[in-house]
Amino acid sequence: MAISVDYTGARFCINVPQADLTLVSGTLYTHDTDAFWSEIKAWEASEIGIVFEDMQSHNAAYTVFGITYAPKVEILNETNSSNVDLYQVCYIPDTAYSVRLEGSNNNIADIQNTILKNTTTQVIPGNAAGLIGNAKIDEIHGGVQRKIWVDTTLGTDGSGYQGSPHNNFTSAIDNAEANGITDIVLLADATADRQLKNFIFEGIGSPVLTLNGQDFKGSKLIDIELEGTMVSTGEIHAVDCILRNNVTGIYGRFDRCGLAGDIVLKTASDSDFVGCYSTISGLSRPSISANGGACDVSIRGFQGGLTVKGMTDASGTMSVGMAQGRLNADATNTAGTISVRGRGDFTDNTAGATVDTSGFLEVGKVDEMHIRQDLNAAKQQKYADDGSVISNDDFTLTKTDNGDGTFDVVKS
Repeated sequence: MAISVDYTGARFCINVPQADLTLVSGTLYTHDTDAFWSEIKAWEASEIGIVFEDMQSHNAAYTVFGITYAPKVEILNETNSSNVDLYQVCYIPDTAYSVRLEGSNNNIADIQNTILKNTTTQVIPGNAAGLIGNAKIDEIHGGVQRKIWVDTTLGTDGSGYQGSPHNNFTSAIDNAEANGITDIVLLADATADRQLKNFIFEGIGSPVLTLNGQDFKGSKLIDIELEGTMVSTGEIHAVDCILRNNVTGIYGRFDRCGLAGDIVLKTASDSDFVGCYSTISGLSRPSISANGGACDVSIRGFQGGLTVKGMTDASGTMSVGMAQGRLNADATNTAGTISVRGRGDFTDNTAGATVDTSGFLEVGKVDEMHIRQDLNAAKQQKYADDGSVISNDDFTLTKTDNGDGTFDVVKS
């Protein structure tokens, strides 16, 4: 198929059939606008087009220091001498798919966004200062890692560059997958709409990412608030994130993350929480549920209050290292082994799980030990002349000579 032009109406349509586009994946297509210009020129020279005004102006590609920069294509859209608004590009059919423009800097999307001839088809511009024609960025700047920027508060969808973010998650991921880009920057709240494996998601301003039952296997999430349910086939890595109340199905490694409520891990999963903390003030505390199965959960250097739950399998293990705070193991822990380490206050309400506290220093017992061992200055102290007995109203220390140069000291 090829383009056609509809000369009826106040504004003429340059019709581009979907068959002329290149399918990337799903509902995302690309349009080679440099080749499109050649088709326009051929139409202008045809018997039909020659009697009408030109549809475009064009600046050819040019080379500077060995680098060829892309051409510019401008669809002529100003009102002419006959008071007729000229051309726009119309993608046929006007249904739910996306068209990303490639190959030139152009005004096609600008016209679409102003006129809205295509009310369903989404047109994604690819304009950029210094756009390089017929070359990938890694061929010019090897090792540069491109990022795609998303700001869902914007009214108009952009190209995904920092100065022109996408305004929806769907366009951003389509763009990323089409161009082999793995780094997504979120400037506002967003909702996952598909599997998102092996991406890096960076938040600016602590945006909320709704997990929406998607698979994030192998992905890294940084400075983002996570909510909802994750259905992943592999571990994730979260850094400096906030895990909101009732986040469910997550597992992997969590570094310096704040816990804002009940966190439910994937059943029978392995997870590490390193340097994490409670974001809840007062006497309330967040919780981590192992959610049953043969789990292996390690919590290292936790700060603040915490409740651990859901150990129900005999082969499940959980180790909790407290930097400071109050830990509770509740009655939903009915099997498996919980090892408590570090320093803090611990309440054991388990109902069948094995609890090991041999590596835990409980603050209350430390204070009690100090009180018992200190000599009370307000009470008279008694000392035997030979040094064999030291006593007061609280305790007595008795020293016994073993006859070999050593002594036993017994407190009573």
